[in-house]
Amino acid sequence: MKDVCPGDVLHDMHDPLYHEFFKDYDGRMWDIDRISWQVMQTSCGSRVIEEAVEEECGSPYRYTNKMLVVIKSDEQETQVAYSYDGRRMGIFTIRLVR
Repeated sequence: MKDVCPGDVLHDMHDPLYHEFFKDYDGRMWDIDRISWQVMQTSCGSRVIEEAVEEECGSPYRYTNKMLVVIKSDEQETQVAYSYDGRRMGIFTIRLVR
C-alpha cells in the first residue's frame, strides 16, 4: 500500500477515534484494527515516532504533538502512531477501505 508514506499525517488526535473507521485529511476511509492498538506511558513518544519515520525514510523528521502519523506502510497494512503531551503514546494498525 503505497497510498501513504511514513511521516504522512492522517488525523488530529484532539478528535478521538471512537469508531471502527475514520476518514483522513485526503478523504480516504481507514479501518482501525482495535486489537493492535497499544498505549504506553512514556516521556519520549515524540522521539520514538521521529526515529521510526527517519528509519523508514532516511531523512530527518519533526513530529507534531497529537497528530496521527504513518510510521510504516506496505501492500497489506499501515502502522500509525501518536504521542500525547509527552506522557503517553499509541501505536496501531489501519487498513485502507477500498
